[in-house]
Amino acid sequence: MRQHAALSLIVASLASAAGAEPSLGDGWGAVGESKAYCEYVTALSEGERALLLSPELFTLTSTIATEETGAQALGDGVGLRQSVGLRMRTSRLRRGRALRQRTEAECERYRARTQLARILEQAPDVGLREGLGAEIAALEAALSHADSRVSDVRAQVGARTATQQELLAAQLKLEQLRNRLRGVRQQRDALPTVPDGFPAEITQLVSDFREADERYAAADASMRESNAWDFDLRGGYDQIVGDSRDIPAFVTLSFSMSLGSLHQKNAHDRGLRKRDEWRSLEFGGLRRGVADLVRSLEATRRHAQLRLDQVRGLRDELAERLAAIEPLTGEYVRRHRDTLWFEWVTAGAEAAHLEARLPRLDAFLVAAAGTSVPAVAAGADQPRRLSIPAPPQASTPRPASRIPERDDPGR
Repeated sequence: MRQHAALSLIVASLASAAGAEPSLGDGWGAVGESKAYCEYVTALSEGERALLLSPELFTLTSTIATEETGAQALGDGVGLRQSVGLRMRTSRLRRGRALRQRTEAECERYRARTQLARILEQAPDVGLREGLGAEIAALEAALSHADSRVSDVRAQVGARTATQQELLAAQLKLEQLRNRLRGVRQQRDALPTVPDGFPAEITQLVSDFREADERYAAADASMRESNAWDFDLRGGYDQIVGDSRDIPAFVTLSFSMSLGSLHQKNAHDRGLRKRDEWRSLEFGGLRRGVADLVRSLEATRRHAQLRLDQVRGLRDELAERLAAIEPLTGEYVRRHRDTLWFEWVTAGAEAAHLEARLPRLDAFLVAAAGTSVPAVAAGADQPRRLSIPAPPQASTPRPASRIPERDDPGR
């Protein structure tokens, strides 16, 4: 049991990291914001569409020369004409329909843009929370052994089988371990509150934003084109004061078209093509931001994999050296063994961090851009099963035997 106690550090940290399931949560905090914005623009749109889609009530008061006066000078021969009625214009109906389409596209575009903006802001730290959690688990497991080691050395000092120098060295190593744990906890607590997983729908969000942006531009162009031509329908009451008619009502239908509409359509089509080009080249645009994020995370992933290979090699080398000096005794051997053990714990904690973060980075890159990245092998996540002794216990103190300085492994 004592021989395999130290191996539980990495195994416990990996089990803690593997238990975390990805969760998209509130769209990285963007769902509530986009919903509120959509309700805002929809309410404004409904108010404007109520004016566009409802008939217009009009009244017209005018003067008119009666038949009796003919071309005589205006005066007693002038009659008063009163018209009241309703008016409908097809241009306003088309504008109201285009406004509804533009509002729907604006809601969808804002939702996708807000969620993508959250991803661009938080994604550089993807997997960092999982990595820090695994590192904390490894350091916490090591602290119990380190505390036990300091207690053992203190007891050995009382029994005159260890020196004050050994006790001071063990206490310094223990404090270094505690400081590292406090720093890692502080770093994790400082992270913004985001889902522990990754947004698997990031590619869909980019597609949704592009489609909604195109629909918004097309609806906006339709609103401008709605005034190019128009059917104007009017009907109502029309009466000349003093002139009796059996049916004082009228209905008129008129058509109008701007000659500039012949050029407007071509200009709008050209503008839509240039808009798509502008979106792809926009300096602060989301498309470029996503591409830059993918490149940045790919570099982070490469460096993390390289560092993990280095740390694993160091961890295994330290384990072999610990196993090699286990049979030896002496003050300098114990001091050197303590130093190696603390370095092994530090390397194991860093390896646990990287082993927990790399799968999250891989999954995010695949989801974001279909990037092909080598997965971390399942067998590679486990440390080599070596017989590594835990720190010596106080119950079995060993006599301090002096080793010649030329053979002193601590020098």
